[in-house]
Amino acid sequence: MSSKKIAESKVLDMVRNKEVTLSKGAELLEMPLKDFLELASDNRISILDYEDDEVEQNLLALRKTFSKTGISK
Repeated sequence: MSSKKIAESKVLDMVRNKEVTLSKGAELLEMPLKDFLELASDNRISILDYEDDEVEQNLLALRKTFSKTGISK
């Protein structure tokens, strides 16, 4: 298994165990949040099962990502 896959597996486990948020997982893997959301979903990790403050953190990260790409609401 490649070092990238090992890192992904570790971070996905951290997200699954709610040790880190989705946005932090993306940051740890140095990937865009939208790509990390797809990776999480592909690995059967719910992207909707989070507390209010985690949702807010992820929304802020998404807004930041979209503003960088020029995509508006």
